[in-house]
Amino acid sequence: MMNVLSTIVSFTIVLGIIVLIHEFGHFIAARMVGVRVETFSFGFGKRLFGKKYGDTDFRVSLIPLGGYVKMAGEEEWDENNLKPDEFQAKNRGQKILVLVAGSVMNLLLAYVIFTIINITGVEIDSYKKESPKIGYVDMGSPAEKIGLRKGDIIRKIDGSEIKTWKELELTIGSNPNSILSVEYERDSKVISGKMNIRSVSQYGVGEAGIYWNFKTLIASVAPGSPAAKSGIKEEDIITGINNQPMNYFELVNIIAKNSGVPLNFQISRKDKPLNINVTPRKVFFVESGDFDTYENAEKMARILSKKLPAPDFDVLRRNAWYRIISKDFENLNEAKTFSDMQGLPVKLYAHEKGIIGTMMIAYSPSIKTSYGLFAGLKKSFNDCINLSGLVFSSFKKMIVGKLSPKQLSGPIEIAKFSGRALQSGLSNFFLLIAFISLQLGLVNLFPIPALDGGHLLIYTLEAIVRKEFSQKVKEILMNIGFAILIALMAFVILNDVAKLLPNGWRSFWPF
Repeated sequence: MMNVLSTIVSFTIVLGIIVLIHEFGHFIAARMVGVRVETFSFGFGKRLFGKKYGDTDFRVSLIPLGGYVKMAGEEEWDENNLKPDEFQAKNRGQKILVLVAGSVMNLLLAYVIFTIINITGVEIDSYKKESPKIGYVDMGSPAEKIGLRKGDIIRKIDGSEIKTWKELELTIGSNPNSILSVEYERDSKVISGKMNIRSVSQYGVGEAGIYWNFKTLIASVAPGSPAAKSGIKEEDIITGINNQPMNYFELVNIIAKNSGVPLNFQISRKDKPLNINVTPRKVFFVESGDFDTYENAEKMARILSKKLPAPDFDVLRRNAWYRIISKDFENLNEAKTFSDMQGLPVKLYAHEKGIIGTMMIAYSPSIKTSYGLFAGLKKSFNDCINLSGLVFSSFKKMIVGKLSPKQLSGPIEIAKFSGRALQSGLSNFFLLIAFISLQLGLVNLFPIPALDGGHLLIYTLEAIVRKEFSQKVKEILMNIGFAILIALMAFVILNDVAKLLPNGWRSFWPF
């Protein structure tokens, strides 16, 4: 209940700040050029409450999914009897100023937030600033298929230089289902290849199967487990096994392959080195094959949760694979019998595995970087430019079919992200506000009638033909734009709902 309440509160704060700043931009610009503002509303629909100051009714309305400013003579006007304080009585330059002011305020809000955070200090995983040297390559991944291996350094993707892990992850993540040309360095030699980026998760994010050299952090220890009996504790960092340095992925594999074999763990506990002997316990488990879609992976998990004879099991997702670990299988044959069940999207495979009874996560230390005033202003400007480029690039890819519309997020997803961001700290929360504000500022200028960009398009066409369109023509264009806008809103909301349903979009049409 508290999580739901936190999500609602955080979503209201995020949306409230962004919408109020946007509409405040329109309001201030309108008053600057002498336009009378009749309504300043947070939300749409029926008026709930508010107060009138001067000519303006400041109100809160029923549907809190946006807001608007209603200016005199904006939607209805008498061409033969325009009043001086009406919107249509102003010249084209003044109208454009009022229209762009909302987006300008959103962009300015994003810039101010980025600047404050950059000056006070921004905390990121340290590896994101490092050279894109590969620490691990997944078996069967796109990266392995083109020959990439541990120690290779990615130099270019599609001709663009890659300098850091942050750039590498962003490039791959924003290009799902794409074939990218890759240049990488191995033993001072440059090698080229074509990598077919796969799409993972309900968000359709690009993934190649390459990772940094993450260490292993113990997130929790199960009571009575081999790790607990040996003295491994929560927040320990495992750096190696049997005096061999190992990253997170290598360590998980070594433990799995050595059930019943004593292993010597090198551990860092509050920067103090320790050596602890642990013998992984043998379990039997069944593992699913690779899935062609995220929806099939989700379907597999639901079926197994109902059919698995053991009440105590884990379903661990990684790269669209599900591992089902059971304590109730007495031998491998019993596990294999279970794996022959029918009615599953893919075949199951039975294995033996060693476990030590911990929840382990890939770990990288975080660093806090602060900038001086002028350096912070410059960094924030570059952040806004780079993120703007990402927004335009993403929409371009959606138009040409290279990026799934699943990556669009509506109010449900924004609410979910808002709740998570608030729980992770104020810095992340305000970064989310900045990013959404930046996107709103840009998208609102798109030439779609009913958006501010649609009005700007009309004024541009009028300037080209040197004739002002009639009120009827403008109403037709606005109605078309409004229909497009409603359809888009309906899509993003349904898209949010689809991400929560068992079979995604297919849940709406099960036949």
